[in-house]
Amino acid sequence: MNPGASATTRNQQLLLVANGFFGALAAEGVVEFNPSIMDFEFAFGKAWRAWRCASVSEFPTFALGKNRFRDVLFRVSRSSSPFATYRDGIEMTPSGLTPREYLAIWAPEVTPEDWIALAQLYLSGRESNR
Repeated sequence: MNPGASATTRNQQLLLVANGFFGALAAEGVVEFNPSIMDFEFAFGKAWRAWRCASVSEFPTFALGKNRFRDVLFRVSRSSSPFATYRDGIEMTPSGLTPREYLAIWAPEVTPEDWIALAQLYLSGRESNR
């Protein structure tokens, strides 16, 4: 996906969310990330529904029979994203940038702080399920 390009297709929308989410996890210092699909869907779904930016038009609508939260993981793992190999460790210098720089360029639909808020919601939801 090109920086600044509007995400229009389902795959582009999912990759935008994946890049923003993983960039924010990197900004939070998260290196290890290997949840089960069920654990990811529960914590990410809870975070997504609580995130104030979830209704931005460039983002996919998550609903039964349409997009599932797990599709974020499937899409990034099948892409050329610097986070495609997240199960081996989250890239801390995506595309040679700091995570905040990466978010500002490659996921500009919301601010880096907003992406980080999503990551924080996810991390707090994940911790509360343990």
